[in-house]
Amino acid sequence: MACRCSASFAVAKAVAVDGKTVPLSGREFALLHALMTLVRNLVDDAINYTPAGGRFDLPSAVEGEGAVIEVSDNGPGVAPSERALVFEPFHRVLGSDESGSGLGLSIVKAITDRCAASLALDYTDVAQSSGLRVTVSFRGSGRNADTITQR
Repeated sequence: MACRCSASFAVAKAVAVDGKTVPLSGREFALLHALMTLVRNLVDDAINYTPAGGRFDLPSAVEGEGAVIEVSDNGPGVAPSERALVFEPFHRVLGSDESGSGLGLSIVKAITDRCAASLALDYTDVAQSSGLRVTVSFRGSGRNADTITQR
């Protein structure tokens, strides 16, 4: 937690990070903070739902004039019938033993809506119907898909 706060504070003060100064306007800082919150919520969920000894991946890419952030894990995944519901505040998938408030994906959805980004859920392993892959596509990327991918 200290690292996340320190990084935000360093950027806000235009402190050199990796030898580069990052001056930001208030709007740019707000967007950066929102993106950090989005990634933190996706990573926290991936860690919470990945079994001991499991794995999660966080690839990102610039595509055309947009960007894509993807978080995938080898946890239980989210059934297609639950995918629209997981974006509702305080919704918890029945049978999940993980602790939490049920706010993570609703926060992610609010941020993607505000940034005009698309948000797609799918299984990491479609053949086994397991794991969760969350893809956030920002304007200009080739992956601007439906809000919720059903499989």
